[in-house]
Amino acid sequence: MHPKILKRIRTNPRAHLDSLHGKLPKMRRPKATALWLCLSKVSPRDRLRIIGVRLSPALGYNSSQVFGNAEQLFNWLGGSGEVGDWEVLPSETRAINSFQSVISMELLASNSSQFPSDLLE
Repeated sequence: MHPKILKRIRTNPRAHLDSLHGKLPKMRRPKATALWLCLSKVSPRDRLRIIGVRLSPALGYNSSQVFGNAEQLFNWLGGSGEVGDWEVLPSETRAINSFQSVISMELLASNSSQFPSDLLE
């Protein structure tokens, strides 16, 4: 059983009662947004080389938050792990739900202060 599920059962009375009746909290994958899909194609080492990424509506988010590197942004988006069904990630509240565009490396580079040129090829 996932440690987050055990913590939820231990700390939430409703989840504890449900678990006694066989209903356990569920885990889910974070929402795969266009930015998450773009960053997931880049290796973690290369994400560390992309410096100063600023969110914008062009990337699908109603925020101008700046991340030190793309790896921090990827983790903020949910990373490659799972989250509890009861959890709401900060990235999910700031996402533009109607955003349908595909994010290219060039667009990501234009929203970064330093972008390795070898990733654009």
